[in-house]
Amino acid sequence: MHDIDRMTTAQKADLVLDLLASTPDGVIRDADTVLKDIMDEADFEVTGIAAEIIGIWKKSGDKPSVEELFKSFTCYGFAGWLNKCIRETTRSAGSVQPDRIRMAEGILAESGVRKEDCEDVLRSLGNVLMGEDLYPGKPRNE
Repeated sequence: MHDIDRMTTAQKADLVLDLLASTPDGVIRDADTVLKDIMDEADFEVTGIAAEIIGIWKKSGDKPSVEELFKSFTCYGFAGWLNKCIRETTRSAGSVQPDRIRMAEGILAESGVRKEDCEDVLRSLGNVLMGEDLYPGKPRNE
């Protein structure tokens, strides 16, 4: 047996790689299985884990390695995850500035969209692009 308490982290990593290489096919307990079991026990819905991961990436002197590790665990690229977070994060109602809505209404009107239809077009676009009603509390035009 190995005295793992006296081994350095690098020695432990080398030993795990040796064990992976020498574990016969069909043996259920190997490093991958142990890692999966640990991950199954983890609570990944803990508030702040996303910020913690981004913080680790920001502090890292080797961002590509952190991104590669992230992909190993999630099967999802780091930049792709950030994009998904930006697209899918819930926003508070009315987070789009009213002057931007008026500007968009003006552009639509200049493009030939009837003034009474602009609100419906923008409401639909807001729902599709941002998951947000750009006119909260206001009934739809019928």
